[in-house]
Amino acid sequence: MPTSPDPRPFTLVDRPLHRNEAQQISVAIRETPNILGYSPEELLSFGGCLVAENDAGELAGVCVVKRLSRHWSEIAFLIVLPAFRKQGIGSALFDEAFQRLRDRGDTILCVSREVSILRLMEKAEMRFIPEWRMPPAVHLAKMRHYSSFYRFWESFRKAPMYRGQPPFRYAIRENR
Repeated sequence: MPTSPDPRPFTLVDRPLHRNEAQQISVAIRETPNILGYSPEELLSFGGCLVAENDAGELAGVCVVKRLSRHWSEIAFLIVLPAFRKQGIGSALFDEAFQRLRDRGDTILCVSREVSILRLMEKAEMRFIPEWRMPPAVHLAKMRHYSSFYRFWESFRKAPMYRGQPPFRYAIRENR
């Protein structure tokens, strides 16, 4: 029996970002208070990303996963470009990244305060924890991750956006 074609208006692809896409994503991240910025160079340094493309091959969104320690990985960020929102792209990116990490056997960390991401974390049965409950190796990996001058400057620049916002929430899904 033939399977029906995927009804989604986008495709998920594993690939690095192109320079113009990295610049586009960097700008989009700068405009949101819920993701700490990445420079285009940092975005290009991620060997592979889970990229959502529309039928014309245009970038619609991206999800980046980072290995934090031997058995811990983080869904580091997920963003859907404004023109492509409300089409299920963010959910598809999150679900695919989450399932790949589960298949690999990793404990999954996700940090967000974005309502839509928090809902995805709950749907994935992630457990919300205080930040201090993470293992020391994970704290060290996150410190290295946030130690770039660009990310420091972005946290300073975005501080006014953080006023009145709910705090970031940490959630894990252990895979043992």
